[in-house]
Amino acid sequence: MALLLRHRKAGILAMAMAIALCVARVAVGTHYPGDVLAGALLGSAAALALWQPTVRRPLHALAERVGRLYDALLGRLALALEGVFSSIGRYTHTLIRGHGAGRTDDRILLWGKQPSASRPAKAAVG
Repeated sequence: MALLLRHRKAGILAMAMAIALCVARVAVGTHYPGDVLAGALLGSAAALALWQPTVRRPLHALAERVGRLYDALLGRLALALEGVFSSIGRYTHTLIRGHGAGRTDDRILLWGKQPSASRPAKAAVG
């Protein structure tokens, strides 16, 4: 119902899907028809009550405030994780490639396999 109030086409699609789901749940025996009807009426009543402008304005302001807080916290978390993962990336790069630039002879073996030694070129059979 709330989606129908906000956007007609999306609301009609959502209502059709909800009705199909309700019919399926009643047909399978998961819910009684009265349960489904009571849930639909309760949800519709809540959507209509929260749609009133006197209720909607404070809810929008609260949503904006919480959204800004969430964005700030998520930004800080992303910066912290970026530092952690870049450190891990440098560490694993050192483990795989070796300790010096271009040196592969002293690399640490992660899977217990020896690095393949360069094989001498096969002599041409003539």
